[in-house]
Formats: sequence, structure tokens, C-alpha cells
Amino acid sequence: MTDETRQKWAEINAVLNPPPSTEVVPLPAQANRAAMTPESQETAFEHWVEFINAKPTQTWKPDEVAAIRFAARRALRTL
Repeated sequence: MTDETRQKWAEINAVLNPPPSTEVVPLPAQANRAAMTPESQETAFEHWVEFINAKPTQTWKPDEVAAIRFAARRALRTL
């Protein structure tokens, strides 16, 4: 296998198997992050984003705006 082939396989592998995200998802102030698994944090974040999106945008608090921006950045990376 040539170096060029190895490089191409590494590039393909990086796209198909990205490293796990090191980002910490934002959670509402009431959430106890220490008592939650990463999966439950993701679920809580998704539910919180759904709750925020159900409200009129002019009623969003600064932490809710930050959560929506985080969700939007995350969604745009997957496109």
C-alpha cells in the first residue's frame, strides 16, 4: 500500500468514523449534570431545545438563546 493510498484511507476513515465530540452540551440550570450519564444529558438537551422552540422567540432567555445556537451549530456540522 502506498503512502497516498494510506492517506486516502485515513481521510475516508476520518469522515466515516469521526472522533467523539468533546463538547459539553448546555443544560438548564435545574439539571444536575453530575448525576446524569452522557446519554441522559443528550436527551435532556434535546428535550430542552424542543421546549425552547415551542416558546415565542421574544421570550427566550440568554441561556436558551445559547442552547439554540449550540444546537444549530451542531446540526450544521452534520450537513
